[in-house]
Amino acid sequence: MQRAEDGHGPLFHRVFRVRIAEADIDGPRLLEHVCRHFEHFVPSEVVGIRAGELRAQGLDVADELLVEMPGPWNGPVRVVRRDRESLHLVTLRGHMEAGQVQFRARTDGDLLVFEIELWARAATRLVHVLYSHLRVAKEIQLNMWVRFCLSAVKISGGRLVDGVHIHTRRLSPPPRAARKR
Repeated sequence: MQRAEDGHGPLFHRVFRVRIAEADIDGPRLLEHVCRHFEHFVPSEVVGIRAGELRAQGLDVADELLVEMPGPWNGPVRVVRRDRESLHLVTLRGHMEAGQVQFRARTDGDLLVFEIELWARAATRLVHVLYSHLRVAKEIQLNMWVRFCLSAVKISGGRLVDGVHIHTRRLSPPPRAARKR
């Protein structure tokens, strides 16, 4: 795993959220679609997903994905938790970020709510410069997660309420992990 404390620069906490009216499916069913067809949620013109052999239920604990993007952005991740309403991935060595991402779907009154929550920082000093100063990597990530949310709306059969909500907090870096010898 590539933990946030192994990275460089500030820690970012980001939440991407869509609220969906008149959905044809509920939260667990939407998460099932995410786990079975993860590659259909990302913008295929810039992102490819390699998952290897998956079981019938799709992504599950210990499965690994490689998110392929133009440039040096390929991102290996591993599933560390999956339940009816959430999918939790952590970054692996070689990913541009050090941290984790969680996908959630739940009912809130008459609405279906889909969220992507990330806790991550740049994996290397170079990525830190590209993300925090030149903003190249940040724009790539922003586009990917917004498109992921919009794909969730489409798959649900419902309609988007109030657009895609994005909340970003920039936090102090966590203490560096002690290096094992």
